[in-house]
Amino acid sequence: KGESKQIADPIAHILYAKLNDDEANVCVITANQSLEIIERKSKGWGKGFEIKRKQIASNVVAATFCNKDYKTGGYYVTTDGVLRQWGEKTIYKGQDNLVVSNVASVTQFRDDYLLFIKRDGTLWIMGDTDYVIGRDCESPVQIASDVDFIGAVGYRNLYFIKKDGALWGLGYNYHGQIGDGTTVNRTEPVQVKVPETPLSVLQTSQAPPKPAISDPISAPQPEQTTQKKPADETTDKISAIIEENLPKIPEPVPNENTGATSKPTPKPKSDNRSERIRRAVGTGLQIYKAAQGMKK
Repeated sequence: KGESKQIADPIAHILYAKLNDDEANVCVITANQSLEIIERKSKGWGKGFEIKRKQIASNVVAATFCNKDYKTGGYYVTTDGVLRQWGEKTIYKGQDNLVVSNVASVTQFRDDYLLFIKRDGTLWIMGDTDYVIGRDCESPVQIASDVDFIGAVGYRNLYFIKKDGALWGLGYNYHGQIGDGTTVNRTEPVQVKVPETPLSVLQTSQAPPKPAISDPISAPQPEQTTQKKPADETTDKISAIIEENLPKIPEPVPNENTGATSKPTPKPKSDNRSERIRRAVGTGLQIYKAAQGMKK
């Protein structure tokens, strides 16, 4: 612990890495175009680690890696443009021991399907592709031309960029995720509708201009009018009804001799129970009607 050790040549691409305290598995393309798997396993408690390097192929410019259901394998492209399979077969519905010539780049989505671009710009697909192109392909099938770069790939969709810079996509489109302005599933590529004006420019152009005032505190502020919400108006009406029905408290009466105010003599409370019930019911009905009026 606390020490580092070089276990491979300078790395150009890391295709896969799984690291934990006991072991590490890494698949890389080194700077000298060697496709390798590097493993580090524990020799036991306190006995250190054992490092193993296994070369898959040389003169590799592109490769894929898949580790699914304890099967490890993938595909790679050499400098002469030949695409080959390595390790165990990982595209289950695809051709076994695949070999294709004139390939420029390759991409693999899990163990579902394989994509590769040939040197003439054609895009090919193979594997479990029912959700993407509407059928499975046991052998490679061309789906586009003039392709420059494979973009995002998923279980139901894939996207790529053509040499003219246009973005294209195909596959499942129930939620409009392809971006062609429809919700129709696309088994053939369609061009994605990209806004002519970038979003950042739109946001900038729509933003209100800032006042050129150096001292915002001393700058004149516009008068702000507060508009009451419906809930506030309802509260005011109910408060007015309650205030109207509450017993009035008499004002203090000044003494004619001393000028001092004295407390008024309170009126005796009414013992008429029916009158009190009637007044309470009437107040409740007025409050209910006021609330109903605000709802309308």
